[in-house]
Order: sequence, then structure tokens, then C-alpha cells
Amino acid sequence: MFEILDKAEEKGLLSKPYEEYTEPEAFELIFLPGFTTKEQADEYSGRGVGMDAVRHAMEEIGGTIRIESVYGVGTSFVMEIAYDTNIGKDDDQVRRALIDESLNSRR
Repeated sequence: MFEILDKAEEKGLLSKPYEEYTEPEAFELIFLPGFTTKEQADEYSGRGVGMDAVRHAMEEIGGTIRIESVYGVGTSFVMEIAYDTNIGKDDDQVRRALIDESLNSRR
């Protein structure tokens, strides 16, 4: 949590004093466009495109994403998408295409 807040403060992204952030609020900063904790980009991470694109894609299909974390144990990214028993194969293909399109447009 503190690394996230440190980077957000360094980049001028905090909207209130550092010490007032709760853990869930700090994790929300991960979803800001351009946010990264990496000092240098590599082929897999650090370019500042990623979690904002994932959130956008989830919202496009009516889903949500949240972060659950326990210090020293691990972190989970929980993605929820409503499932409708009336959705057919064609609709599933449309959803996958929307996700792919959204993610590719952010690269």
C-alpha cells in the first residue's frame, strides 16, 4: 500500500493528504491511467497502461474489478461479470471481442 501511495504522491496524483488514505482508497490508485510503480518499463510492465484498461474493459461489459489484499499473505484481483442464462454463443463472442478491442486500443 505504501509503495502505491509513495508513487502516487511523487506523480502528484493524491487528492487528499497521504496519511488520510485508507487501504482500499490506496488500491484504487492502481486503476488511474498512466499509473505504475516501476522505475523503468520492460516488455511486460511499467508502461502505465494496464489496470486502467482492464477496468475500462470490465465496465464496457457491465462488470467490476476490485482488489483484496492481506499484507504478507497475498493480493487478489476480483473480477465480476454478470452471467445471463439467455446469453448465447454469439453474445459470448461479442463480449470477448469488446474486451480484446478495449485492451488493444489502450496499448
